[in-house]
Amino acid sequence: EIVDPIFYYLLITTTINYDPVTLLTSENTLKSEIDTSITNYFTTDLQKFDQKFRYSVLTKKIDNTDSAIRNSKTSLKYQMWITPVTLATVSTYTMEFNNPVTKGSISSTSFTASDGNTYSLIDDSAGVIKNTKITSGVVDSPAVYFTLPDGSTTQGTIDYTTGKVVLSNFNPYTITDGTTSIRMNVTPETNNQDITPLREQILTVDSTDSTAIVINMVAETII
Repeated sequence: EIVDPIFYYLLITTTINYDPVTLLTSENTLKSEIDTSITNYFTTDLQKFDQKFRYSVLTKKIDNTDSAIRNSKTSLKYQMWITPVTLATVSTYTMEFNNPVTKGSISSTSFTASDGNTYSLIDDSAGVIKNTKITSGVVDSPAVYFTLPDGSTTQGTIDYTTGKVVLSNFNPYTITDGTTSIRMNVTPETNNQDITPLREQILTVDSTDSTAIVINMVAETII
């Protein structure tokens, strides 16, 4: 049976503490080598069906990049794409992050609604997702929510235990960044960072996104 893949993206931020005295190259070279270590992990171990992401494997590959690395701290976000077949058309979308998700961590790239305003998908820490108005890339304060035709401001729900997201009657008119997809980000619970994908999911990193892999370098001389 041929299964159409659903791509499940990871966003990685890592802070590297290294000893500049024992480093035989430059900071920029080390940073590039760490980026390669991360990219190679995805190319070799993931990006195909039935491949589990293991946090400990990734962090070990980062730390083993160079003996000058003293330690590292790596955090993740999960990302899935909402790709409307036709804009300005009501549809229901389901996303399975298949992992516990931190309450209040949902965000998305922006889109416009039928009223012409710009919104982002944000959850309220109680399992409800709303279209939340943003101006110049910043969430309005106090928060302003889009009102659906039924009078509700509830656009969808999230089960924080399973990571299942359902957007009901979602109707974006345009996607602000000019791409074909709205990108939804969530933060995993810190005590469970391994990911077992569903049968049709492929874990990957978006090579076109400059924020997909962020490496912060900290020189730490041993006295």
